[in-house]
Amino acid sequence: MSYYVNPHKFSCPWYPYAQEFGAPNIKWCEENLCQWISEPANTYSNFAYIVVAILLALVTTKKQADSDLSMFPRLLFFLGLASGFYHASNHYLSQLGDFLLMYLYIFWGMTINLKRMGKINDGNKYYFFGGFTVLFMVLTHFLYLSYLPIQYLIIVATAFFLFSEFQVRHHKSVNYRYLFLGLGFIAAGEVFSIMDLKRIFCNPQDHIIQGHAIWHLLSAIGLGISFFHFAQEIPKKLSPSEFDEDTGEHHVNFDQLQEIERAESTGPDQTEAPLSEPQETEAQTVAGTETEEQKEDSDQLNLFEDLEEKD
Repeated sequence: MSYYVNPHKFSCPWYPYAQEFGAPNIKWCEENLCQWISEPANTYSNFAYIVVAILLALVTTKKQADSDLSMFPRLLFFLGLASGFYHASNHYLSQLGDFLLMYLYIFWGMTINLKRMGKINDGNKYYFFGGFTVLFMVLTHFLYLSYLPIQYLIIVATAFFLFSEFQVRHHKSVNYRYLFLGLGFIAAGEVFSIMDLKRIFCNPQDHIIQGHAIWHLLSAIGLGISFFHFAQEIPKKLSPSEFDEDTGEHHVNFDQLQEIERAESTGPDQTEAPLSEPQETEAQTVAGTETEEQKEDSDQLNLFEDLEEKD
């Protein structure tokens, strides 16, 4: 394993870019092919992030998801694109893009945790989020120039996130089942990635299955599961009146009820509806009563006329 050596042959399409922007600091097991997608297995496996991101985006539509929760699928989607581009091109600039999206995803989780603890709010959360990301990008480039492994910074960023996560429990009750399950998948994927790097699980000519490609698959599943750790505090959207099986309570969505009432009161044409059967019977009874009263009046009038004639 060599650092800072151009992984592409001279005649290959990505060679001049690796010369211009620098070579990545690490060489995975998969052999670089002389084509635009230089590591097929490590590239295509990033579609796992994109698929999981789309599924999570669908979940957010069924939840009362605010911008904080909706940010996770977006970041995960772009993480898949950035990582895929890095493994397709294999140069330092694309590797920096991959690290940028990893930092963004990790520090967004830490930002939400600090917001849950009341340490930051919507007004200043982006300053914290952006500040930590910029700091770690600067440290990444410093380690790169110092010939030190930049991958350790991902571990440090993850440690910051976990520290903030376990601080939340001092402020509110938290269920960690989704987080621990997600971290389990991520840890299993990291084992395959390390075996790939150490050439324990390695076949350079295999462009279908690689240890680092398995890392992409397992970590995508793990990140997808850990998303529900944050989503568990947000209830799903309910109909105007719906029974929530999770809590066993009957919810009424008053906003939707008001919208329905407004729509009904401002209908385009308000025509008379046909009488129902009880209303129709009542109308017939009233009409019959009026007819009998008119008949009695007519009989009395005829009686008076007969008496006048006799007189």
